[in-house]
Amino acid sequence: MTQRSDWNGKSVSRPSLHQWLEVSRQAARQISATLDLSELLSRVVHLLQQNFGYYHVHVYLLDAETGCLNMVEGSGKAGRVMKEQEHRLKLGEGLVGSVAVSGQPVLVPDVNYDKRWIPNPLLPETKAELTVPLILREPGEEKVLGVIDVQNNKVGSLTDDDLVLLEGLSEQIAVAMRNARLFEELEQLNRELSALNSVSTALGRSMPLDELLGSALSQVLETMNCSAGLIALLDPQAEELGMFAQQGLPDALRARLEESLDATLCALVFEGSDDLGIGDLSEGAPVDVSGIVAAGLRSYLGTPLMVKGETIGTLCIFDQRPRQVTEADFRLMRAIGGQIAIAVQSARLLEETQRSLEKLQSAYEVQDKLTRTVRELSSPVIQIWQDILVLPLVGGIDAARAGRIMEDLLEGIVRHQAEVVIIDITGVPVVDTSVANYLLQTIKAAGMLGAKSILVGIGGRIAQTLINIGIDLSEVETRGNLQAGVEYALSLMGQAIGPRGEEE
Repeated sequence: MTQRSDWNGKSVSRPSLHQWLEVSRQAARQISATLDLSELLSRVVHLLQQNFGYYHVHVYLLDAETGCLNMVEGSGKAGRVMKEQEHRLKLGEGLVGSVAVSGQPVLVPDVNYDKRWIPNPLLPETKAELTVPLILREPGEEKVLGVIDVQNNKVGSLTDDDLVLLEGLSEQIAVAMRNARLFEELEQLNRELSALNSVSTALGRSMPLDELLGSALSQVLETMNCSAGLIALLDPQAEELGMFAQQGLPDALRARLEESLDATLCALVFEGSDDLGIGDLSEGAPVDVSGIVAAGLRSYLGTPLMVKGETIGTLCIFDQRPRQVTEADFRLMRAIGGQIAIAVQSARLLEETQRSLEKLQSAYEVQDKLTRTVRELSSPVIQIWQDILVLPLVGGIDAARAGRIMEDLLEGIVRHQAEVVIIDITGVPVVDTSVANYLLQTIKAAGMLGAKSILVGIGGRIAQTLINIGIDLSEVETRGNLQAGVEYALSLMGQAIGPRGEEE
Protein backbone atom coordinates (compact mmCIF):
# COMPACT_ATOMS: atom_id res chain seq x y z
CA MET A 1 0.00 0.00 0.00
CA THR A 2 1.16 3.58 -0.62
CA GLN A 3 0.23 6.80 1.11
CA ARG A 4 -1.45 9.51 -0.95
CA SER A 5 -2.93 12.84 -0.02
CA ASP A 6 -6.52 13.58 -0.83
CA TRP A 7 -7.66 17.00 -2.01
CA ASN A 8 -7.76 18.27 1.62
CA GLY A 9 -4.21 17.17 2.25
CA LYS A 10 -5.19 14.29 4.52
CA SER A 11 -3.23 11.06 4.20
CA VAL A 12 -5.28 8.06 2.95
CA SER A 13 -4.28 4.49 2.10
CA ARG A 14 -4.52 3.55 -1.55
CA PRO A 15 -3.68 0.31 -3.43
CA SER A 16 -0.31 0.19 -5.15
CA LEU A 17 -0.07 0.54 -8.93
CA HIS A 18 0.67 -3.17 -9.20
CA GLN A 19 -2.47 -3.95 -7.21
CA TRP A 20 -4.50 -1.59 -9.39
CA LEU A 21 -3.30 -3.36 -12.53
CA GLU A 22 -3.83 -6.85 -11.13
CA VAL A 23 -7.37 -6.09 -10.01
CA SER A 24 -8.03 -4.42 -13.35
CA ARG A 25 -6.85 -7.53 -15.22
CA GLN A 26 -9.02 -9.78 -13.06
CA ALA A 27 -11.99 -7.54 -13.63
CA ALA A 28 -11.38 -7.51 -17.38
CA ARG A 29 -11.20 -11.31 -17.50
CA GLN A 30 -14.44 -11.73 -15.60
CA ILE A 31 -16.19 -9.05 -17.64
CA SER A 32 -15.26 -10.72 -20.92
CA ALA A 33 -16.23 -14.17 -19.64
CA THR A 34 -20.00 -13.65 -19.89
CA LEU A 35 -22.38 -12.96 -22.75
CA ASP A 36 -25.39 -12.35 -20.53
CA LEU A 37 -25.87 -8.58 -20.22
CA SER A 38 -27.58 -8.69 -16.83
CA GLU A 39 -24.91 -10.98 -15.39
CA LEU A 40 -22.19 -8.84 -16.98
CA LEU A 41 -23.37 -5.64 -15.28
CA SER A 42 -23.87 -7.46 -11.97
CA ARG A 43 -20.26 -8.65 -12.13
CA VAL A 44 -19.01 -5.15 -12.91
CA VAL A 45 -20.74 -3.70 -9.85
CA HIS A 46 -19.62 -6.54 -7.58
CA LEU A 47 -15.99 -6.43 -8.75
CA LEU A 48 -15.63 -2.69 -8.35
CA GLN A 49 -17.10 -2.58 -4.87
CA GLN A 50 -15.36 -5.72 -3.63
CA ASN A 51 -11.91 -4.90 -4.99
CA PHE A 52 -11.82 -1.14 -4.52
CA GLY A 53 -14.08 -0.68 -1.51
CA TYR A 54 -16.31 2.00 -3.00
CA TYR A 55 -19.26 3.18 -0.92
CA HIS A 56 -21.65 2.62 -3.81
CA VAL A 57 -21.48 1.54 -7.46
CA HIS A 58 -24.27 1.62 -10.00
CA VAL A 59 -24.71 1.40 -13.77
CA TYR A 60 -27.17 3.30 -15.94
CA LEU A 61 -28.08 2.32 -19.51
CA LEU A 62 -29.42 4.76 -22.05
CA ASP A 63 -32.88 4.01 -23.47
CA ALA A 64 -32.79 5.53 -26.95
CA GLU A 65 -36.59 5.50 -27.27
CA THR A 66 -37.41 7.34 -24.03
CA GLY A 67 -34.19 9.36 -23.80
CA CYS A 68 -33.81 8.28 -20.17
CA LEU A 69 -31.00 6.64 -18.25
CA ASN A 70 -32.33 3.57 -16.47
CA MET A 71 -30.51 2.30 -13.38
CA VAL A 72 -30.09 -1.38 -14.22
CA GLU A 73 -27.62 -2.55 -11.58
CA GLY A 74 -26.47 -1.22 -8.21
CA SER A 75 -24.59 -2.40 -5.16
CA GLY A 76 -26.02 -3.12 -1.74
CA LYS A 77 -29.49 -2.47 -0.39
CA ALA A 78 -29.69 0.94 -2.05
CA GLY A 79 -29.06 -0.67 -5.44
CA ARG A 80 -31.78 -3.28 -4.90
CA VAL A 81 -34.31 -0.64 -3.86
CA MET A 82 -33.53 1.62 -6.83
CA LYS A 83 -33.93 -1.33 -9.22
CA GLU A 84 -37.27 -2.21 -7.67
CA GLN A 85 -38.36 1.42 -7.99
CA GLU A 86 -37.13 1.47 -11.62
CA HIS A 87 -34.97 4.50 -10.84
CA ARG A 88 -34.16 6.62 -13.88
CA LEU A 89 -32.71 10.00 -14.82
CA LYS A 90 -33.28 12.25 -17.80
CA LEU A 91 -30.43 13.18 -20.09
CA GLY A 92 -28.66 16.17 -18.58
CA GLU A 93 -30.08 15.50 -15.11
CA GLY A 94 -27.52 15.30 -12.31
CA LEU A 95 -23.93 14.22 -12.72
CA VAL A 96 -24.96 10.99 -14.45
CA GLY A 97 -27.21 12.76 -16.97
CA SER A 98 -24.55 15.41 -17.69
CA VAL A 99 -21.88 12.80 -18.44
CA ALA A 100 -24.25 10.90 -20.76
CA VAL A 101 -24.77 14.10 -22.76
CA SER A 102 -21.15 15.27 -22.89
CA GLY A 103 -19.52 11.86 -23.23
CA GLN A 104 -16.79 13.08 -20.85
CA PRO A 105 -16.03 11.68 -17.37
CA VAL A 106 -16.56 13.83 -14.28
CA LEU A 107 -14.60 13.50 -11.02
CA VAL A 108 -16.10 15.39 -8.07
CA PRO A 109 -13.93 15.18 -4.91
CA ASP A 110 -16.65 16.93 -2.85
CA VAL A 111 -20.19 16.71 -4.15
CA ASN A 112 -21.34 19.62 -2.00
CA TYR A 113 -19.42 21.97 -4.28
CA ASP A 114 -20.95 20.76 -7.57
CA LYS A 115 -24.35 22.19 -8.51
CA ARG A 116 -25.08 19.26 -10.79
CA TRP A 117 -25.07 16.79 -7.91
CA ILE A 118 -28.50 15.54 -6.80
CA PRO A 119 -28.66 14.02 -3.28
CA ASN A 120 -30.10 10.51 -3.04
CA PRO A 121 -31.85 9.72 0.27
CA LEU A 122 -30.84 6.07 -0.14
CA LEU A 123 -27.16 7.13 -0.16
CA PRO A 124 -26.93 9.72 2.64
CA GLU A 125 -23.18 9.33 3.20
CA THR A 126 -22.06 10.19 -0.33
CA LYS A 127 -19.20 12.73 -0.24
CA ALA A 128 -17.31 12.11 -3.50
CA GLU A 129 -18.50 10.86 -6.90
CA LEU A 130 -16.88 9.68 -10.13
CA THR A 131 -18.99 9.25 -13.25
CA VAL A 132 -17.61 7.71 -16.45
CA PRO A 133 -19.48 7.21 -19.74
CA LEU A 134 -19.70 3.77 -21.33
CA ILE A 135 -18.76 4.58 -24.91
CA LEU A 136 -18.65 2.06 -27.74
CA ARG A 137 -16.00 3.24 -30.17
CA GLU A 138 -16.20 1.83 -33.67
CA PRO A 139 -14.75 3.12 -36.96
CA GLY A 140 -16.37 6.46 -37.69
CA GLU A 141 -18.76 6.30 -34.75
CA GLU A 142 -18.86 6.76 -30.99
CA LYS A 143 -22.01 5.78 -29.16
CA VAL A 144 -22.83 6.38 -25.49
CA LEU A 145 -24.38 3.18 -24.12
CA GLY A 146 -24.71 4.33 -20.55
CA VAL A 147 -22.82 5.53 -17.48
CA ILE A 148 -20.95 3.85 -14.64
CA ASP A 149 -21.05 5.81 -11.40
CA VAL A 150 -19.08 5.23 -8.18
CA GLN A 151 -19.48 7.07 -4.89
CA ASN A 152 -17.42 7.25 -1.71
CA ASN A 153 -18.27 8.38 1.78
CA LYS A 154 -15.09 10.43 2.26
CA VAL A 155 -14.31 13.78 0.70
CA GLY A 156 -11.39 13.54 -1.72
CA SER A 157 -11.25 9.74 -1.58
CA LEU A 158 -11.76 9.46 -5.35
CA THR A 159 -8.71 10.48 -7.41
CA ASP A 160 -7.28 10.41 -10.91
CA ASP A 161 -6.17 6.82 -10.26
CA ASP A 162 -9.83 5.81 -9.94
CA LEU A 163 -10.59 7.78 -13.08
CA VAL A 164 -7.87 5.96 -15.07
CA LEU A 165 -9.09 2.61 -13.75
CA LEU A 166 -12.76 3.25 -14.60
CA GLU A 167 -11.96 4.69 -18.02
CA GLY A 168 -9.96 1.57 -18.87
CA LEU A 169 -12.67 -0.73 -17.59
CA SER A 170 -15.44 1.30 -19.24
CA GLU A 171 -14.05 0.61 -22.71
CA GLN A 172 -13.90 -3.11 -22.00
CA ILE A 173 -17.38 -3.00 -20.47
CA ALA A 174 -18.76 -1.21 -23.56
CA VAL A 175 -17.28 -3.85 -25.89
CA ALA A 176 -18.54 -6.63 -23.63
CA MET A 177 -21.99 -4.99 -23.62
CA ARG A 178 -21.98 -4.88 -27.40
CA ASN A 179 -21.04 -8.57 -27.56
CA ALA A 180 -23.66 -9.43 -24.96
CA ARG A 181 -26.32 -7.52 -26.88
CA LEU A 182 -25.32 -9.18 -30.14
CA PHE A 183 -25.54 -12.53 -28.39
CA GLU A 184 -28.95 -11.62 -26.94
CA GLU A 185 -30.15 -10.55 -30.39
CA LEU A 186 -28.91 -13.84 -31.84
CA GLU A 187 -30.61 -15.78 -29.05
CA GLN A 188 -33.79 -13.77 -29.59
CA LEU A 189 -33.63 -14.49 -33.30
CA ASN A 190 -33.22 -18.20 -32.58
CA ARG A 191 -36.20 -18.09 -30.22
CA GLU A 192 -38.27 -16.28 -32.83
CA LEU A 193 -37.33 -18.78 -35.53
CA SER A 194 -38.12 -21.66 -33.20
CA ALA A 195 -41.45 -20.08 -32.30
CA LEU A 196 -42.31 -19.46 -35.94
CA ASN A 197 -41.41 -23.05 -36.74
CA SER A 198 -43.67 -24.32 -33.93
CA VAL A 199 -46.58 -22.15 -35.08
CA SER A 200 -45.97 -23.10 -38.70
CA THR A 201 -46.04 -26.78 -37.74
CA ALA A 202 -49.30 -26.27 -35.84
CA LEU A 203 -50.84 -24.42 -38.79
CA GLY A 204 -49.67 -27.09 -41.22
CA ARG A 205 -51.81 -29.82 -39.69
CA SER A 206 -54.89 -31.02 -41.52
CA MET A 207 -57.82 -30.18 -39.25
CA PRO A 208 -60.86 -27.87 -39.08
CA LEU A 209 -60.04 -24.16 -38.93
CA ASP A 210 -61.18 -23.67 -35.31
CA GLU A 211 -58.98 -26.56 -34.12
CA LEU A 212 -56.12 -25.30 -36.27
CA LEU A 213 -56.26 -21.82 -34.74
CA GLY A 214 -56.63 -23.24 -31.24
CA SER A 215 -53.44 -25.24 -31.71
CA ALA A 216 -51.60 -22.20 -33.10
CA LEU A 217 -52.82 -20.03 -30.21
CA SER A 218 -51.42 -22.53 -27.69
CA GLN A 219 -48.01 -22.25 -29.36
CA VAL A 220 -48.20 -18.44 -29.31
CA LEU A 221 -49.01 -18.31 -25.59
CA GLU A 222 -46.20 -20.72 -24.79
CA THR A 223 -43.74 -18.75 -26.91
CA MET A 224 -44.74 -15.35 -25.51
CA ASN A 225 -45.03 -16.71 -21.94
CA CYS A 226 -48.59 -15.40 -21.58
CA SER A 227 -51.56 -16.91 -19.78
CA ALA A 228 -54.50 -16.11 -22.09
CA GLY A 229 -55.29 -15.10 -25.63
CA LEU A 230 -57.75 -15.09 -28.48
CA ILE A 231 -57.92 -14.99 -32.25
CA ALA A 232 -60.73 -12.90 -33.73
CA LEU A 233 -61.77 -13.05 -37.38
CA LEU A 234 -63.96 -10.89 -39.55
CA ASP A 235 -67.10 -12.61 -40.80
CA PRO A 236 -67.14 -11.55 -44.50
CA GLN A 237 -70.91 -11.92 -44.77
CA ALA A 238 -71.96 -10.30 -41.49
CA GLU A 239 -69.02 -7.83 -41.66
CA GLU A 240 -68.57 -8.33 -37.93
CA LEU A 241 -65.50 -9.21 -35.87
CA GLY A 242 -66.00 -12.32 -33.75
CA MET A 243 -63.91 -14.49 -31.46
CA PHE A 244 -62.90 -17.64 -33.31
CA ALA A 245 -60.47 -19.26 -30.86
CA GLN A 246 -59.54 -18.56 -27.23
CA GLN A 247 -57.50 -20.04 -24.45
CA GLY A 248 -57.13 -19.20 -20.77
CA LEU A 249 -59.75 -16.43 -20.65
CA PRO A 250 -61.74 -16.34 -17.38
CA ASP A 251 -65.34 -17.51 -17.87
CA ALA A 252 -67.03 -14.14 -17.32
CA LEU A 253 -64.63 -12.34 -19.67
CA ARG A 254 -64.90 -15.07 -22.30
CA ALA A 255 -68.71 -14.91 -22.25
CA ARG A 256 -68.65 -11.13 -22.67
CA LEU A 257 -66.18 -11.26 -25.56
CA GLU A 258 -68.10 -14.07 -27.26
CA GLU A 259 -71.16 -11.84 -27.21
CA SER A 260 -69.40 -8.85 -28.78
CA LEU A 261 -65.93 -7.46 -29.43
CA ASP A 262 -67.17 -3.90 -29.93
CA ALA A 263 -65.16 -1.20 -28.10
CA THR A 264 -62.45 -3.67 -27.05
CA LEU A 265 -58.68 -3.70 -27.46
CA CYS A 266 -59.06 -6.34 -30.19
CA ALA A 267 -61.48 -4.14 -32.11
CA LEU A 268 -59.08 -1.21 -31.71
CA VAL A 269 -56.24 -3.22 -33.24
CA PHE A 270 -58.51 -4.40 -36.05
CA GLU A 271 -59.86 -0.96 -36.89
CA GLY A 272 -56.43 0.67 -36.78
CA SER A 273 -54.64 -2.22 -38.51
CA ASP A 274 -51.74 -1.59 -36.15
CA ASP A 275 -49.96 -3.24 -33.23
CA LEU A 276 -50.90 -2.34 -29.67
CA GLY A 277 -49.00 -3.17 -26.50
CA ILE A 278 -49.91 -2.15 -22.95
CA GLY A 279 -47.51 -3.17 -20.19
CA ASP A 280 -49.92 -2.51 -17.31
CA LEU A 281 -53.65 -2.32 -18.01
CA SER A 282 -54.34 -1.07 -14.49
CA GLU A 283 -52.65 2.20 -15.44
CA GLY A 284 -55.13 2.86 -18.25
CA ALA A 285 -55.85 2.03 -21.88
CA PRO A 286 -57.48 3.64 -24.96
CA VAL A 287 -60.73 1.76 -24.20
CA ASP A 288 -62.46 0.54 -21.05
CA VAL A 289 -60.47 -2.44 -19.72
CA SER A 290 -61.97 -2.63 -16.24
CA GLY A 291 -63.49 -6.03 -17.04
CA ILE A 292 -60.12 -7.37 -18.17
CA VAL A 293 -58.35 -6.05 -15.07
CA ALA A 294 -61.12 -7.42 -12.85
CA ALA A 295 -60.52 -10.82 -14.47
CA GLY A 296 -56.92 -10.71 -13.24
CA LEU A 297 -55.18 -9.82 -16.51
CA ARG A 298 -52.65 -6.99 -16.39
CA SER A 299 -50.81 -6.76 -19.72
CA TYR A 300 -51.88 -6.90 -23.36
CA LEU A 301 -50.29 -7.35 -26.77
CA GLY A 302 -52.24 -7.39 -30.03
CA THR A 303 -51.43 -7.47 -33.73
CA PRO A 304 -53.66 -7.37 -36.83
CA LEU A 305 -53.97 -10.41 -39.09
CA MET A 306 -53.34 -9.07 -42.58
CA VAL A 307 -53.31 -10.60 -46.06
CA LYS A 308 -52.30 -8.47 -49.05
CA GLY A 309 -52.91 -5.26 -47.11
CA GLU A 310 -56.36 -6.34 -45.92
CA THR A 311 -57.05 -6.87 -42.21
CA ILE A 312 -59.02 -10.08 -41.66
CA GLY A 313 -58.74 -10.38 -37.87
CA THR A 314 -56.57 -9.92 -34.78
CA LEU A 315 -54.26 -11.96 -32.56
CA CYS A 316 -54.48 -10.81 -28.93
CA ILE A 317 -52.65 -12.14 -25.87
CA PHE A 318 -52.89 -11.27 -22.17
CA ASP A 319 -50.86 -12.01 -19.08
CA GLN A 320 -51.57 -11.88 -15.37
CA ARG A 321 -48.41 -9.86 -14.76
CA PRO A 322 -47.37 -6.42 -15.98
CA ARG A 323 -44.62 -6.70 -18.57
CA GLN A 324 -42.35 -4.49 -20.58
CA VAL A 325 -43.51 -4.67 -24.18
CA THR A 326 -40.51 -4.60 -26.51
CA GLU A 327 -39.99 -4.20 -30.22
CA ALA A 328 -38.91 -7.85 -30.27
CA ASP A 329 -42.38 -8.77 -28.94
CA PHE A 330 -44.05 -6.79 -31.72
CA ARG A 331 -41.73 -8.27 -34.35
CA LEU A 332 -42.49 -11.82 -33.27
CA MET A 333 -46.23 -11.17 -32.98
CA ARG A 334 -46.30 -9.65 -36.47
CA ALA A 335 -44.47 -12.65 -37.92
CA ILE A 336 -46.77 -15.13 -36.19
CA GLY A 337 -49.83 -13.07 -37.13
CA GLY A 338 -48.74 -13.14 -40.76
CA GLN A 339 -48.57 -16.93 -40.72
CA ILE A 340 -51.96 -17.21 -39.03
CA ALA A 341 -53.52 -14.80 -41.55
CA ILE A 342 -52.19 -16.84 -44.48
CA ALA A 343 -53.45 -20.06 -42.88
CA VAL A 344 -56.90 -18.52 -42.34
CA GLN A 345 -57.05 -17.25 -45.91
CA SER A 346 -55.93 -20.62 -47.27
CA ALA A 347 -58.47 -22.48 -45.13
CA ARG A 348 -61.25 -20.16 -46.27
CA LEU A 349 -60.26 -20.58 -49.91
CA LEU A 350 -60.22 -24.34 -49.39
CA GLU A 351 -63.67 -24.25 -47.79
CA GLU A 352 -64.96 -22.07 -50.63
CA THR A 353 -63.45 -24.43 -53.18
CA GLN A 354 -65.02 -27.42 -51.45
CA ARG A 355 -68.42 -25.69 -51.43
CA SER A 356 -68.03 -24.91 -55.13
CA LEU A 357 -67.09 -28.52 -55.82
CA GLU A 358 -70.12 -29.72 -53.87
CA LYS A 359 -72.34 -27.41 -55.93
CA LEU A 360 -70.70 -28.63 -59.13
CA GLN A 361 -71.11 -32.23 -57.99
CA SER A 362 -74.77 -31.60 -57.24
CA ALA A 363 -75.24 -29.90 -60.60
CA TYR A 364 -73.41 -32.76 -62.31
CA GLU A 365 -75.67 -35.31 -60.62
CA VAL A 366 -78.76 -33.40 -61.78
CA GLN A 367 -77.34 -33.09 -65.26
CA ASP A 368 -76.43 -36.77 -65.32
CA LYS A 369 -79.94 -37.69 -64.21
CA LEU A 370 -81.44 -35.48 -66.92
CA THR A 371 -79.06 -36.97 -69.46
CA ARG A 372 -80.10 -40.48 -68.51
CA THR A 373 -83.75 -39.47 -68.70
CA VAL A 374 -83.28 -37.87 -72.11
CA ARG A 375 -81.36 -40.90 -73.26
CA GLU A 376 -84.06 -43.23 -72.06
CA LEU A 377 -86.66 -41.10 -73.83
CA SER A 378 -84.57 -40.90 -77.00
CA SER A 379 -84.30 -44.68 -77.29
CA PRO A 380 -86.90 -46.29 -75.00
CA VAL A 381 -86.92 -50.08 -75.07
CA ILE A 382 -90.33 -51.36 -73.93
CA GLN A 383 -91.31 -54.95 -73.23
CA ILE A 384 -94.91 -55.44 -74.42
CA TRP A 385 -95.02 -59.20 -74.21
CA GLN A 386 -92.83 -61.99 -73.04
CA ASP A 387 -89.93 -62.18 -75.51
CA ILE A 388 -91.22 -59.14 -77.48
CA LEU A 389 -89.71 -55.61 -77.30
CA VAL A 390 -90.81 -52.35 -78.93
CA LEU A 391 -88.37 -49.53 -79.76
CA PRO A 392 -90.39 -46.39 -80.65
CA LEU A 393 -88.18 -43.70 -82.23
CA VAL A 394 -89.11 -40.01 -82.33
CA GLY A 395 -87.08 -37.16 -83.85
CA GLY A 396 -83.95 -36.98 -85.94
CA ILE A 397 -81.22 -39.60 -85.73
CA ASP A 398 -77.54 -38.69 -85.97
CA ALA A 399 -74.45 -40.83 -85.46
CA ALA A 400 -74.30 -40.28 -81.69
CA ARG A 401 -77.97 -41.10 -81.18
CA ALA A 402 -77.76 -44.08 -83.51
CA GLY A 403 -74.97 -45.50 -81.34
CA ARG A 404 -77.05 -45.07 -78.19
CA ILE A 405 -80.10 -46.65 -79.89
CA MET A 406 -78.11 -49.73 -80.83
CA GLU A 407 -76.50 -49.96 -77.37
CA ASP A 408 -79.81 -49.63 -75.51
CA LEU A 409 -81.59 -52.10 -77.79
CA LEU A 410 -78.90 -54.74 -77.47
CA GLU A 411 -78.87 -54.33 -73.68
CA GLY A 412 -82.68 -54.72 -73.67
CA ILE A 413 -82.51 -57.88 -75.77
CA VAL A 414 -80.00 -59.46 -73.40
CA ARG A 415 -81.81 -58.31 -70.26
CA HIS A 416 -85.27 -59.53 -71.37
CA GLN A 417 -84.01 -62.46 -73.49
CA ALA A 418 -86.18 -61.12 -76.29
CA GLU A 419 -86.77 -63.02 -79.52
CA VAL A 420 -88.64 -60.31 -81.45
CA VAL A 421 -87.94 -56.58 -81.69
CA ILE A 422 -90.36 -54.07 -83.21
CA ILE A 423 -88.63 -50.86 -84.38
CA ASP A 424 -91.21 -48.10 -84.89
CA ILE A 425 -89.99 -45.12 -86.99
CA THR A 426 -93.37 -43.41 -87.27
CA GLY A 427 -91.98 -40.38 -85.39
CA VAL A 428 -88.79 -40.06 -87.45
CA PRO A 429 -89.32 -37.13 -89.83
CA VAL A 430 -86.48 -37.84 -92.26
CA VAL A 431 -84.88 -41.11 -93.26
CA ASP A 432 -81.86 -40.54 -95.49
CA THR A 433 -78.98 -42.80 -96.41
CA SER A 434 -77.26 -42.35 -93.05
CA VAL A 435 -80.40 -43.04 -91.01
CA ALA A 436 -81.27 -46.05 -93.15
CA ASN A 437 -77.79 -47.49 -92.70
CA TYR A 438 -78.02 -46.91 -88.91
CA LEU A 439 -81.30 -48.85 -88.84
CA LEU A 440 -79.91 -51.70 -90.93
CA GLN A 441 -76.83 -51.96 -88.68
CA THR A 442 -79.08 -52.07 -85.61
CA ILE A 443 -81.25 -54.80 -87.16
CA LYS A 444 -78.16 -56.86 -88.05
CA ALA A 445 -76.75 -56.46 -84.52
CA ALA A 446 -80.07 -57.60 -83.02
CA GLY A 447 -80.03 -60.60 -85.33
CA MET A 448 -76.60 -61.58 -84.06
CA LEU A 449 -78.17 -61.86 -80.60
CA GLY A 450 -80.92 -64.13 -81.99
CA ALA A 451 -83.68 -61.51 -82.13
CA LYS A 452 -85.82 -61.01 -85.24
CA SER A 453 -86.49 -57.35 -86.10
CA ILE A 454 -89.71 -55.90 -87.52
CA LEU A 455 -89.53 -52.37 -88.97
CA VAL A 456 -92.84 -50.49 -88.78
CA GLY A 457 -94.11 -46.97 -89.42
CA ILE A 458 -92.70 -46.50 -92.93
CA GLY A 459 -94.90 -43.87 -94.56
CA GLY A 460 -95.31 -43.28 -98.29
CA ARG A 461 -92.85 -40.39 -98.43
CA ILE A 462 -90.17 -42.32 -96.53
CA ALA A 463 -90.75 -45.42 -98.71
CA GLN A 464 -90.26 -43.31 -101.84
CA THR A 465 -87.11 -41.76 -100.38
CA LEU A 466 -85.65 -45.18 -99.60
CA ILE A 467 -86.27 -46.35 -103.17
CA ASN A 468 -84.75 -43.17 -104.63
CA ILE A 469 -81.56 -43.50 -102.57
CA GLY A 470 -81.27 -47.21 -103.36
CA ILE A 471 -81.81 -48.69 -99.90
CA ASP A 472 -82.70 -52.38 -100.12
CA LEU A 473 -85.04 -53.54 -97.35
CA SER A 474 -85.96 -56.82 -99.00
CA GLU A 475 -84.39 -58.84 -96.22
CA VAL A 476 -86.06 -56.77 -93.48
CA GLU A 477 -89.51 -57.68 -92.21
CA THR A 478 -91.70 -54.56 -92.45
CA ARG A 479 -95.24 -53.61 -91.51
CA GLY A 480 -97.23 -50.46 -92.08
CA ASN A 481 -97.91 -49.54 -88.45
CA LEU A 482 -97.28 -50.60 -84.88
CA GLN A 483 -100.50 -52.61 -84.56
CA ALA A 484 -99.66 -54.69 -87.60
CA GLY A 485 -96.16 -55.17 -86.27
CA VAL A 486 -97.43 -56.36 -82.88
CA GLU A 487 -99.87 -58.79 -84.50
CA TYR A 488 -97.08 -60.23 -86.64
CA ALA A 489 -94.75 -60.50 -83.64
CA LEU A 490 -97.39 -62.36 -81.65
CA SER A 491 -98.00 -64.71 -84.52
CA LEU A 492 -94.31 -65.54 -84.57
CA MET A 493 -94.63 -66.49 -80.90
CA GLY A 494 -97.78 -68.54 -81.54
CA GLN A 495 -99.99 -65.89 -80.00
CA ALA A 496 -102.80 -63.71 -81.33
CA ILE A 497 -104.88 -60.71 -80.27
CA GLY A 498 -108.48 -61.91 -79.79
CA PRO A 499 -111.73 -59.86 -79.44
CA ARG A 500 -112.28 -58.29 -75.99
CA GLY A 501 -114.99 -60.09 -74.02
CA GLU A 502 -118.21 -58.24 -73.33
CA GLU A 503 -118.95 -57.16 -69.77
CA GLU A 504 -121.66 -59.08 -67.91
